[in-house]
Amino acid sequence: MTPPDRLAGQVLPICAPYPEIKVWHLVYHLAPFKKKRIRLHYHLEQLRKYSSLFNGRKILSCVTGDAFLPPSYVRSNLADTRNWEIIDAPNSPLHEATSIIRIFDDLLLNVSDQAFMYGHGKGMSREINMNAKWIEYLYKYTFGSFERVNLLLRQYPVAGPFLWRAWSDQQVSANEGWLYPGNFFAARCDVLSRMNWREMLPDSRYWLERLPGFLFHKKYLGNVSNAIFGDTAQIEAIESSMDPEAFEGSLDSEDAFWARFDAALAGQSCFSAETKVR
Repeated sequence: MTPPDRLAGQVLPICAPYPEIKVWHLVYHLAPFKKKRIRLHYHLEQLRKYSSLFNGRKILSCVTGDAFLPPSYVRSNLADTRNWEIIDAPNSPLHEATSIIRIFDDLLLNVSDQAFMYGHGKGMSREINMNAKWIEYLYKYTFGSFERVNLLLRQYPVAGPFLWRAWSDQQVSANEGWLYPGNFFAARCDVLSRMNWREMLPDSRYWLERLPGFLFHKKYLGNVSNAIFGDTAQIEAIESSMDPEAFEGSLDSEDAFWARFDAALAGQSCFSAETKVR
C-alpha cells in the first residue's frame, strides 16, 4: 500500500501574496581549506561583489581546524568586515547542519518582512575545475537574480534555482522531496519561522538541501531558473527539440550543457525533464 501524501492539502500559516521584503539577511557557510585558496578566493570575491544587497545581518558559518585558514583570514577578505558575524562550525560529516540550526534559532526570532539568502562555498572539497560552471550559475540565479528572487518571494515562501526532485520513489508522493541542487536558495523568515523545521533531524550533510522539500509541498517552492533542471507546470512538454550535438563541436561537455541551458531560458525547449549536471 502506498503511504499517504504527507503534504497533501497543505495550507501554510501565512498565505500569499506576501508583503514586500524590507530586510535581507545573508547566511553563508564556508570551509576555507588552506590548500584550496584559488576556489576560496573565488567565493570570497562573490561575497564582496554582492555584499551591498543585504541590509540586515551577514552571518558566516566558518569551519575551523588544522586544515583550514582561521576565521580572521576569511574576515580580512570580506567587504564591511565589522558587519559580519562569524560562527565557528564543527568540522564533522554533518557539514553546516549543526551551525545552521544554531543560526536559524537566532535569526528566526524577529521575522517581520524579512528574508535570508543562503549560499555556501560549493566545491571547496573538489578539484578546482569540477562543477565550475554550475557554481557560477548558482550565484547567477540567486545573488545575481536578486530582483527576480524578490518577486518570487511575494508568491512563494522559498525560492531558488534548478528546482528538482532528485529521485523517483514510488513510495513517496511526487509533491514531496523537492530540492534546490547545489543548495543556494532564499526564504521568507515569517513563513519559515512558523514551520516545524526542527522535525527533520540533521542526519547527513544534505540536511539543509533537503529541508525545503521536507517542509513544503512542491507548489510552494519558487524556481528562479524556470525549472529547466526538473519539474515545470507541464513537465511532459519539456522535451528536447534541439540537436544535442549543436553546441558540442567547439565546446567541452560542461560548456555545451550550459549553452543549451542558456538557450532554454531564451525560449528554446532543449532539455528533457530530468537533465542533470554530471
